[in-house]
Amino acid sequence: MEVTIKLLENAMRDALQSCAGNGKGWEDGKGRFLIDGFPRKMDQALKFEEDVCESSLVIFFTTTEEVMLKRLLERGRTSGREDDNVKSITKRFRTYKDQTMPVIEHYDKLHKIDSTASVEVVHAKASQSINKLFAGASAESVAA
Repeated sequence: MEVTIKLLENAMRDALQSCAGNGKGWEDGKGRFLIDGFPRKMDQALKFEEDVCESSLVIFFTTTEEVMLKRLLERGRTSGREDDNVKSITKRFRTYKDQTMPVIEHYDKLHKIDSTASVEVVHAKASQSINKLFAGASAESVAA
């Protein structure tokens, strides 16, 4: 955990230095960062907030376990990943509920994107939302 957080902190600091003065969102020693898949556990979230910064917004992709199971099984068929089987996926769902959902619930500003549609539709919705959020729109106006 400490190594991951330090790597993120260093990359963010480097980006702040190289992007300083490059427009909205990159002034006064601040920047906008999209960190994918982290934190996954509460101790990671708290340590990141303590050592690096607090999150101003979390983007949360929602879907059903049924849709996720179907997608992961398909990925297993096309990627050769041995852990994309029903038993492993079911275990990952439990781990997600036990360890990751408390992290999601911890954050005040949460922007939800419904991800039950096709991957192409979800990608388009996510790109549109992220572009609006990074352009300075509030999460509430993006969701409308």
